[in-house]
Amino acid sequence: MKYLNSTCLIIAILAIWPQVSSSLTLEGKSLTILDPPKSFSRILSRKLKNPKFTLQVSETHFPAGTAARAEVDKTVKLYNSLPFSPIHITVEEAPHRSKKEVYDRSPGDRDYVILDYIDNNDPGVFPCHRDGGTSCSDNKEKKINGWSANSCKYKDHGGYGMCKPWEVTCFKSKARFFSVALNTHCRKHDTNLNSKDFPKVALLLHEIGHGFGMNHTPSWKKEDKSLISIMQGKIASLSATDAAFLYKMYGVKKKKFWDFEASPAVRYFGIKKKNGVETKKLVTKPLKDISPKELYFDRASAQFLQCHKNVAPKFYANWFNKSFKDAPGLKVVMKIKTETGILVIDKFRRNYPPFSTANWSSKVVIAEKDINLNGARKITGNFQILVDSDGKFTEVNESNNRISAKITFLSRKAQCSRKKAKKSSYNKKRTLRKKVR
Repeated sequence: MKYLNSTCLIIAILAIWPQVSSSLTLEGKSLTILDPPKSFSRILSRKLKNPKFTLQVSETHFPAGTAARAEVDKTVKLYNSLPFSPIHITVEEAPHRSKKEVYDRSPGDRDYVILDYIDNNDPGVFPCHRDGGTSCSDNKEKKINGWSANSCKYKDHGGYGMCKPWEVTCFKSKARFFSVALNTHCRKHDTNLNSKDFPKVALLLHEIGHGFGMNHTPSWKKEDKSLISIMQGKIASLSATDAAFLYKMYGVKKKKFWDFEASPAVRYFGIKKKNGVETKKLVTKPLKDISPKELYFDRASAQFLQCHKNVAPKFYANWFNKSFKDAPGLKVVMKIKTETGILVIDKFRRNYPPFSTANWSSKVVIAEKDINLNGARKITGNFQILVDSDGKFTEVNESNNRISAKITFLSRKAQCSRKKAKKSSYNKKRTLRKKVR
């Protein structure tokens, strides 16, 4: 009887113990390792004179303790945490400035950076955009050059704006400081601190990246455009390409270190439809937005399909080697972890060159046996990417080796959430209200 009770206990434990499965079918699997740019000439716009500076944020819009200020602090921490880099940003609050004050043509010995909201209809000159332009997005038909945020640099020789063809010293001059302006017509946060449309980390990284000298992706060489970067404005972290650029431009105190990261965003070829014609286009999206969110069990195909698409789910992943040396034998694992088990999607061990970016994607056939619903109508879990999953390397920062996105498994299609109707942008609604008045 004693042995029987022990056996029953073991069986009971095994019944609730998370089961690990890895016998999945991967369709169209792709793994590409991309090297960093060979030259940064097309990426560099103008180098900043001093990578150590003070960022003065509007005390009206970014007071300490607010969610908006937290985004600023996270952004600054990412730049300051770049291993052994001379870059260091200090944040301090300052009174809100007008457009004329932000772009003072006689700044004296100013060397600090400003982050503030401006109304382009106000008096003063906006040196890096057309005065009076308040549209938040471009409209090619109406020849409108919109802007949501803007980074504008001031040169020791030449001041704000573009250099004249004959101004040789202007072309050679570094940027002494820059200002990051936020369009008051694009965000409710300008007048309502409780609004959640304040600038997020991805946008702030992008604009400060311009200040450090990075150009938008369209100006890059064709072979470099597949690389994910803050210049696409959708990634809330510094990619391997961004790190390589900053080290190249501003130097590094020490090169013997390891630094890997599971990217919070992915870059991939999406399909764009226009006039019935499909074309491939490079797209960058946060992992949580591109990863399948809901899967339902389809009895006809005996597998889990993606809600609203009715196809096998497709997963994407990006990760980086942000080190100055090869990473031989670096182990990466993609898996789904739920309350009932662990489902290994893919795993491999290989070498990654310095500052390389890995792009992985695959359709995954998930059968009924792979996800144990245990009679439940639904279970929740996470799609996870683990870099250096076995801890072989000693890194300067291991907190970014794992990234995840929520996923829900449903017992039937009828449980899928309804599609949310697309909302018009705040700028469009505001324009309509103005017309009505």
